[in-house]
Amino acid sequence: MKQGIGIHPRIIEVGGKALIHPLAFKASEASECANEQQKFWPMHDRLFGNQQLLAPQNLPGHAAALGLNAPTFEQCLAASKYAAKIR
Repeated sequence: MKQGIGIHPRIIEVGGKALIHPLAFKASEASECANEQQKFWPMHDRLFGNQQLLAPQNLPGHAAALGLNAPTFEQCLAASKYAAKIR
């Protein structure tokens, strides 16, 4: 099993095929969007501690709990601004 840095998607190889947890990618994007507001590690820690709440509809709530600017965070996430970087 190989694991990315921070909360980047966990990659599991099964039978020669890579599998990625279905919620890991958007959660990784959320951490990058939080980084724009200097909150990468707080977001990382929050998501890691609340792995049962990684669904995309929960991510704005995590951002709000950290005091992030909601419109900025949500726009970043909706635009998939960091998708290419994470891939």
